Amino acid sequence: YYRYVPAGNGENQDELNQALHVTYDAIETLGLKVLAGRSFSKEYSTDPDHAVMINRKMTEKMGFKNPNDALGEIIYFYSQNDERETYSVIGVLEDFNYTSIKKEIEPLVLKLVNGTRPILSNIKYTAVKITPGNVAETLAYLGEVWKEVNYIDPFEYQFLDERLADVYKSEATMSSLSTSFSILCILIACLGLLGLASYSAQLRKKEIGIRKSLGASVSNIVALLSKDYLVLVLISNIVAWPLTYFLARQWLGNFPYRFDLNTHISFIFLGTGLLLLILALATVSYHSIKAALINPVNAIRND
Repeated sequence: YYRYVPAGNGENQDELNQALHVTYDAIETLGLKVLAGRSFSKEYSTDPDHAVMINRKMTEKMGFKNPNDALGEIIYFYSQNDERETYSVIGVLEDFNYTSIKKEIEPLVLKLVNGTRPILSNIKYTAVKITPGNVAETLAYLGEVWKEVNYIDPFEYQFLDERLADVYKSEATMSSLSTSFSILCILIACLGLLGLASYSAQLRKKEIGIRKSLGASVSNIVALLSKDYLVLVLISNIVAWPLTYFLARQWLGNFPYRFDLNTHISFIFLGTGLLLLILALATVSYHSIKAALINPVNAIRND
């Protein structure tokens, strides 16, 4: 956090805002979207000393609904010695996550640094986009550049995709565990249904024989044996839906930017319920069809 204060905020020197110190082409390297104005350019000699960029959140904090209205606005920077520097907004960026997605995006100021050693020496992280191939040579070169910029801290690096994987490792692990346990629970439930269907068909063997002798079709027998299990599956879904909804809302509450669960809830529950009904029907259909195809004379005689 730095003391970058919009001029319209009463020049409150105690106000702190998030700030990123960047170099030329940082916007293009990171693939950030410019909503209004322009990014930093070497064609403008005044950019290092008088220009800043802000994100959409900062424009809202400054009271502007349209990003274009923030262009040219003044932002003051107060140093540790309470000296005031004046900067002008040259561009507005679309909001982007520069911290964890579990945190809400805050107002942000981007300041260009160009050969200013007092600021560069305080930079702890820097983002560099490299082309594929000769990675080892590139890293060695970056290490030499880092020593020239910051000779105090050692040169350490991480690849962004690996870093992001580490940041969201807990979410990925929970997702994998949830998927594995869900599949295991469904498999166990299907095995239980398979055993119940076999047992039920054996107990109702005589009933099935009598129904067939009275003209019941195979589809009638299958429906007779399957409907009880399908009703149980439907009831279990209805019981599970409120608990699932509560747990999903609790988990999504950790993320300030999330999809609207209420909008998709009917599709998710009905789709899941339909899938489970199909799995249950497929599980019990083997013994149901097998029982429906028996010879009614043999079924009644054996009983």
